[in-house]
Amino acid sequence: MVLWIIWDDIKDIKGIVCTKIIEYPYKKVCWWGFMAAKDNQMNNWFPIVIKILSKFSKKNGCHYIEFCGRKGWLKQFNKSKIKLKNIGIVYEGRI
Repeated sequence: MVLWIIWDDIKDIKGIVCTKIIEYPYKKVCWWGFMAAKDNQMNNWFPIVIKILSKFSKKNGCHYIEFCGRKGWLKQFNKSKIKLKNIGIVYEGRI
């Protein structure tokens, strides 16, 4: 896994993203997950991160990404060229 940290200053971290290259029998994907943003400021930096991570993914031979995160992140992806489709389900339950 690779941890990407978005900051203006090391004392002012704006967000984080983890990536991992996964080789399935039929395709190679770059998994993007554990995304977090400070104070909902992702509007300011997410378009840049999409470009950087897309380039990283392609450079590593991936033609697809898998994204894992809260549904609020879909608003950011919808502003990009990356169109996500639901290929699975994540359940959440109180214990």
